[in-house]
Amino acid sequence: INQDITANPNLTPTSEALKSLYVVQPLPQKMERVRTRVWTSIKSDK
Repeated sequence: INQDITANPNLTPTSEALKSLYVVQPLPQKMERVRTRVWTSIKSDK
C-alpha cells in the first residue's frame, strides 16, 4: 500500500484511535427509521 495512504490517520487509524472506535449495532426497522430521521434532522440543522 502506498506510504501516503498508510501514513494518513484519516484513512488508516492509529492503534490508539482504534481502541476508541465501536460498531453501531443494527436495530429493528422501526428504530432504524427513527435513528435516520433524527440524524437527518441534526444534519439539516432543523
